[in-house]
Amino acid sequence: MDTLVITRVAERQWHALDDDLVVGRGDASPRPDGRLFLSIDAWHDDVFASLAEAMLAEILAATHARGVETVAADVHEANTAAIALFETAGARRTGSNLELVIH
Repeated sequence: MDTLVITRVAERQWHALDDDLVVGRGDASPRPDGRLFLSIDAWHDDVFASLAEAMLAEILAATHARGVETVAADVHEANTAAIALFETAGARRTGSNLELVIH
């Protein structure tokens, strides 16, 4: 990847661009209990990590300003790479459903 740029394309959507080609997408979906659930789709770990870092920086600043204390992501237990990347971004596992919570 020559130049990876993370761009917020909507209120809760981000794209990772490499020379104007979308190489990753992320979104944050509000849940009825007030939490935001993150979804990141990227083929490469470095793109995933860059999207997670950019999304979390913006989301956590905004959610903490509104009094929301957690952002969560559900990750399948077999997806150890995604779990590791979310944990690197500050997530911790809760319960047996592998919900990752970022404070």
